[in-house]
Amino acid sequence: MKEWKKVEKQLAKKVGGKVMAGSGAPFRTNDVVTSRFSIEVKSRAKSITVSETLLDTVFRKAVKQGRRPALYLAIGRFRVYVFFEDDVQVTDDGFFVG
Repeated sequence: MKEWKKVEKQLAKKVGGKVMAGSGAPFRTNDVVTSRFSIEVKSRAKSITVSETLLDTVFRKAVKQGRRPALYLAIGRFRVYVFFEDDVQVTDDGFFVG
C-alpha cells in the first residue's frame, strides 16, 4: 500500500471519519471527511508546498460537502493539522478547534 494511502487511513481512523474514494481527482472531494470537517491530506518525505491555490481548493471542496475545511500534512515523521481561522477559538487558556 502506498504511503499516502496509509496516512489517509490512519487519519480517518484517528478522527472518526472515512476515506473518500476518488478524492484525488480535480473537482471531487477532499481525502477524509468527518461529520464536521472535510480534510485534504498531503503526504511527502521531505517537503510540501502550501499555496493559496491549494487552500482555495480545500476550502471549495469542503463547502461543496457542507463541511468545514482542514488540511493534514504528513512530512517525514511530522504530522500537522491546518485549520482555517473561522474554526479556531482563542481564549486565555489557549486555542481550540470548534
